[in-house]
Amino acid sequence: MAFDGYRKTVIGDSLAAALEGLMEEGKLAPEQAMAFMEEFDKVIVQHLESECKVKTKLTGVLGSYRHFDDVYYMFAKNVTAEFTFANKPDKETITVDRLKLLIQNAKLNDALK
Repeated sequence: MAFDGYRKTVIGDSLAAALEGLMEEGKLAPEQAMAFMEEFDKVIVQHLESECKVKTKLTGVLGSYRHFDDVYYMFAKNVTAEFTFANKPDKETITVDRLKLLIQNAKLNDALK
């Protein structure tokens, strides 16, 4: 089974809603909708690996973390994130009160290919 954490993003939710609408109209079978979602899982990981070249430095207070099957959830407070993009010389910085990170082991990405 593919890692499906990206389904909970805005684009993943939008795709799920569109597929659900098509199923309700009888234009798409549930098996086809599931095939779309599985392909979405694979393609989003491949795109992020190939197109998104960003280095991030996080500083803050780690409140707690948990993991299961090489997927980690980290909860931090008073976080400053500094982003360095491959195609931009300038760094961007944001500060947030709370941050929830979902981190997966790179081995899971390899399994999707």
